[in-house]
Amino acid sequence: MRLVFVIAAVWARDVGKAKLAAFGAFTHVG
Repeated sequence: MRLVFVIAAVWARDVGKAKLAAFGAFTHVG
């Protein structure tokens, strides 16, 4: 169960970085 939590945390962090990068690129272009 702990492994699932760790995987979820890493996935959420990666998704957050991807969102931040996409948002930064969008605002930079726009």
